[in-house]
Amino acid sequence: MPITGTWVDDYLAAEASLTGREVYDRLEPVTPLSDLRSIFRQGARNRLADGSQQSYADHNRLLLEGLDRLLAGDLAWYRTRLETPGAVSDARLQACFDAVAAASFDRPAKLALWTAAALHDCGMLVASDSGVDVEDGVALAADIVAAICPVDVRALTLFAVRHHDYIKDVFTGEVPASFVAEDLEQLPAGDRKSTRLNSSHITI
Repeated sequence: MPITGTWVDDYLAAEASLTGREVYDRLEPVTPLSDLRSIFRQGARNRLADGSQQSYADHNRLLLEGLDRLLAGDLAWYRTRLETPGAVSDARLQACFDAVAAASFDRPAKLALWTAAALHDCGMLVASDSGVDVEDGVALAADIVAAICPVDVRALTLFAVRHHDYIKDVFTGEVPASFVAEDLEQLPAGDRKSTRLNSSHITI
């Protein structure tokens, strides 16, 4: 099964629907993402409902499901993903849904973000004893991004792959905000709104 096909063109032409989870389910069997099924995340927080340890493939599927639920404004689902029940109020969750709805992401932007989410941890495929180099992940992602995403959102897609951990590290003080801001300024102005949404206390 090829990476691309009419499913991408049909979605971008508004002739078919598509979800983030469907994007991942199409990519995983025909790309190196399938190898993430045998690479497991560590710790009690990274377990499935049945108690088994979550693989990076499981993590990706759940992340894409979470993005779909975010776009749908599914409050009930997000309540189930809180690490501590009630840790985030319904009002705060609703504010996230409202912000996403107000952003009015078009189809190319949604495809870019779904693709970035599917590929965000692909650097794990070439991890070494010294850790994961995010640029390895970007290099692995580049061909898939080129095959799926329209030219004008490829920079946004790779920005998300490159910086998905750095955003967290800015808040912990491990990465200077200017490092991310400089790359953000290189994106087209219309793409920058796609980078401004985040949530906390939600387990994906």
